Amino acid sequence: MEKISQGIYIPVQSPPEIKQVNVKKGDISKILQSDFNDHVIIFGPKGFHLILFCDNAGLSKGLSVNPLATRLICQRTGRDGILIPGSALLLDDYKKLTLDNFRFLLKEPLILPFGRAIVF
Repeated sequence: MEKISQGIYIPVQSPPEIKQVNVKKGDISKILQSDFNDHVIIFGPKGFHLILFCDNAGLSKGLSVNPLATRLICQRTGRDGILIPGSALLLDDYKKLTLDNFRFLLKEPLILPFGRAIVF
């Protein structure tokens, strides 16, 4: 039996939505409409093992910046200036993500190793 993941599809201009994803069948490329996908491992709060997929060639294709995906990456890394172009797909290695999880991740501050929090 193949594993079906439940992730959050983050379009550029529409609200995020739940997507069922079969990674082995190439669903990520189909959902993002791209053969050149890249991923970023996100250090989320305890209990999350997040990966954000996006179009690796998005900037060169002239895709619009995705405000929610960009905010999530900047917030989770504690760095400004990272741009995520086009649609994105957020998956977790172990859990089925919900829209409530996504809202939580956008609000949860990043805790740095020395106990300092960054809040956006």
